[in-house]
Amino acid sequence: LQPMHIEVGNTPSCAVFIGQPFQGVHASDTRTMAYLDLAVMTLGNSFTGRLMHEVRDQQGLTYGIGASVLKQSDQPSIVVNASFKTDQLQKGIKATKDILRQFSEGKIGNDELEVARTSIVNITNTMGLDSKVVARNVLQRMSRGAQVDHSQRWNIINDPELNFDDVRQAVKQALHPDQFRYAAAGTGIGQ
Repeated sequence: LQPMHIEVGNTPSCAVFIGQPFQGVHASDTRTMAYLDLAVMTLGNSFTGRLMHEVRDQQGLTYGIGASVLKQSDQPSIVVNASFKTDQLQKGIKATKDILRQFSEGKIGNDELEVARTSIVNITNTMGLDSKVVARNVLQRMSRGAQVDHSQRWNIINDPELNFDDVRQAVKQALHPDQFRYAAAGTGIGQ
């Protein structure tokens, strides 16, 4: 697939999306999705994420960049969203794709994963989903025969026995370093 450039008049910066579907992963695969949620959090965890640290803080290429897992279909995807000035667009895309290449090769530090795990647990607890609420929801959903997707993912990520090598392996199996594609919209970006 070729990159997509969309000309938008009179914008000071370009909106960029870089992504890839997870290969061989179904949205119902709770364990793998938990691993991928945790791993992607290392990239897009606000100011502690690798993308913000390297692309914004170290290289000064953007004011904002983040990553997330899209789960709206049976085949979930990783998506990075960023904003670059037009004259920094190609440099920003290259820097981001370089980080994604390393990431998809499983080059994720234990310290990054621990920070991401702590953030996910803290976000969950702040929003009122502590372990007691999770346990109650699991029991309620199990009794109705419904999936316990969100609660199960939280329990997997919060498990002190979680092996970070399993997380890295899930990333390496689900992503291919050279298959990230992008779309950019802005003024003067051409085709």
